[in-house]
Amino acid sequence: MWVIKRALGLAYWVLVLVAVLLATIVVASKFLLPMVDNYRPQIERNLSQLSGMPVHVENISAKLNGINIMLAAAKIDVDTPQQKAALSVEDLEFELDLPRTLLTLSPQFKNFVVSGVDVALYEDGNGKVSLAGLEVSPQSSNNTDVAVSRVLN
Repeated sequence: MWVIKRALGLAYWVLVLVAVLLATIVVASKFLLPMVDNYRPQIERNLSQLSGMPVHVENISAKLNGINIMLAAAKIDVDTPQQKAALSVEDLEFELDLPRTLLTLSPQFKNFVVSGVDVALYEDGNGKVSLAGLEVSPQSSNNTDVAVSRVLN
């Protein structure tokens, strides 16, 4: 009998600990998620490094949507060497599925919405298409051309 009482007491305290932990995470998220825009310069640098082209983001925000995290970015511009805002996105929103992300240990998205996309393309005489402001050369090993070819192919 005392074993059952002890097991129930242990289960009760484990449940209390889990509830307190979840409440702490929710409260911390409510305070920390609005500060995501403070990391905008670092995010812009990372995106610029990945794409090989300058990337500018006007605003980044985050909030809780149930137990998932909703991230949004407004006015994203990608510049090429000779063309400012060769690629422009007015709004980008995506919802990080937190339970699936934690289970798989890799980002899992529930919703992904892109709106207000404006792409400036250039076609040369041979039918090759590229972002405006980029050179079209088949043997180029420039990081910018690699990034563009990943998107266009």
